[in-house]
Amino acid sequence: MPCNAWQNLTVVKGYLEGTRQLIPLAEPQIDVMMRLIQATQSKVSRVLDIGCGDGIIGRIIRAAYPECTLVFVDYSKPMLDAAMATLPPQPPKTTYYLADFGEVGWQKDITSGFDVIVSRFAIHHVPHEAKQRLYEEVFEMLNPGGIFVNIEHVASHGSLGERLFDDLMIDALHRQSEQSITREEAAEAFQNRQDKETNILAPVEEQCGWLRRIGFIEVDVYLKVTVLAVFAGIRPGS
Repeated sequence: MPCNAWQNLTVVKGYLEGTRQLIPLAEPQIDVMMRLIQATQSKVSRVLDIGCGDGIIGRIIRAAYPECTLVFVDYSKPMLDAAMATLPPQPPKTTYYLADFGEVGWQKDITSGFDVIVSRFAIHHVPHEAKQRLYEEVFEMLNPGGIFVNIEHVASHGSLGERLFDDLMIDALHRQSEQSITREEAAEAFQNRQDKETNILAPVEEQCGWLRRIGFIEVDVYLKVTVLAVFAGIRPGS
């Protein structure tokens, strides 16, 4: 990971209680993820959540597939602590791993054979070379026919997409404050947030190209708004 910001409890709380609540179209993003899983998987027995945060995605999948085994991975101990507070470990049904998924060997203690691997706003924190390696590792960890879905912050091809995203987030922050701060103050707070320095963004088209070269099929961008995208791919087989 590029820095230790996500080991800071204040940064983590600020994201979970503040920034995350402002993300535009968060519900449609998760809805598309669930539809992709439902459309491609006849059964969901094992699920891996990479960069699980407080476990929100895993909890949503568990609600739809109550018997599935969940494996949560995060680099941030405060994030894992938040996840375990809402969904306690129950090996082997629910397990947690503190691991830097940007480093070689992060998955050494995790048994492969997943029907579903998901990630949400996490992989963009690792360098591009590590992203590509991680996608190769995801491919190998999936069962044949298994799906990888990534809800991600991606790079804009120009300044307009990033500017529109910033405006959406700033307007949301201003509304959330119930006008206790000015829009200018909201803009300053958003632009100076501590987690911003951890972003290493790549265009979604480039990342889809990486997935195709690795061997994923049905690779596509299934939802995109400004610099937020839901993209996915399937490991061939049945």
